[in-house]
Amino acid sequence: PCFLWTDAIVRGREMDDVHDGLRGVKTLGHDIKMIVNSGGNTLINQHGGINQLRPILEDETKVETIVCVDTQMTPSAMFADYVLPDVCHQESIDLMADSYAVGDQNYLMLSDKAIDPEWEQKPNWEIMRGLARRFGCETAYTEGLDLEGWVRRLYAEARKNLPGMPAWDEFRRTGIYKYRMEGDSGIVMEDFRRDPDKHPLETPSGRIEIYSERLAEIARTWKLPEGRGQE
Repeated sequence: PCFLWTDAIVRGREMDDVHDGLRGVKTLGHDIKMIVNSGGNTLINQHGGINQLRPILEDETKVETIVCVDTQMTPSAMFADYVLPDVCHQESIDLMADSYAVGDQNYLMLSDKAIDPEWEQKPNWEIMRGLARRFGCETAYTEGLDLEGWVRRLYAEARKNLPGMPAWDEFRRTGIYKYRMEGDSGIVMEDFRRDPDKHPLETPSGRIEIYSERLAEIARTWKLPEGRGQE
C-alpha cells in the first residue's frame, strides 16, 4: 500500500499476513534494500509522512540503492543514488487516455514524437529494455517489438473492444479518437437494480453489503493495532 512500503523498509522481516495484510505469502521475510521509482514523485511528494520518511531514506544501512527515472529533479530524485533521465512527451511516442471523471465521453490521443531526445535521455521503456538485456531477458521483455510496435499493439488490442476506432494510419493522422459509451443511462448499477439475481455485484453475497462478512473475518483473524481508530 502507498503508505506501508516504508514499513517494509524498517520492519519488513516482521511483516506478515495477519498484521499487515500480505497476500500470497505468510511473511515477507526480508527488508526492502532497493527501490526503483519510475515516472513519479512517490518517495516524497505523494506520501503523508514526509518528516518520518526522510531519515529512513537518508539511512544507507536501510535502503542501500535508490533509482529514480524522471524528467525533472523532483524531491524524490534528490534521495536517489542514480537518476536516469526519461524523455518528455514530445520526445517519444505514447497513447494518452481519458481521465477517470469524464462521464460517458471518452477519448484516446496519440502523443507522437515531435523531436528526437537531446543528450542521453531515453524513454523509460528503453531504459528497462537495457536492464532486461543485462539480466538476460531482453527477448521476453520486448516480445520482438520496439517501443512504437508496443504502442501499435496496445492500440490494436483496444480496437478489438471498440470496432469503431479507425485504422492505425488514420488515427495517427488525426491524433485523437472520441467516443461516447453506449447504453449508459446515468443510473448507477442499473442492471443490478433491474434484476439483482441476473446481474449480481462483485461482493461475496452479490448484493449491496451494509454488513461485510469479509471485513468481519479480517477483524476476527488479523492482529490489528490497539487504540481508538487504529483498527
